[in-house]
Amino acid sequence: MADAVVGYVYNNTLYINGVADVTIYTVNGVKVCAQEDCESVDLSNLAAGVYVYEAVVGGNRLTGKFTK
Repeated sequence: MADAVVGYVYNNTLYINGVADVTIYTVNGVKVCAQEDCESVDLSNLAAGVYVYEAVVGGNRLTGKFTK
């Protein structure tokens, strides 16, 4: 179930509770990062701002927002 996947940001890294395909977008919908089969994504190359992420685990999709 998708609620088993939780995303949080700590120390310039987005952590996903589970192995996921993760895509990160600006709030304007521009894709800035994509990684497959990962549990974390390094955010150090992103500029300060608000971003939206999509994590897909086992066919379930979770979206969230974070500020860097």
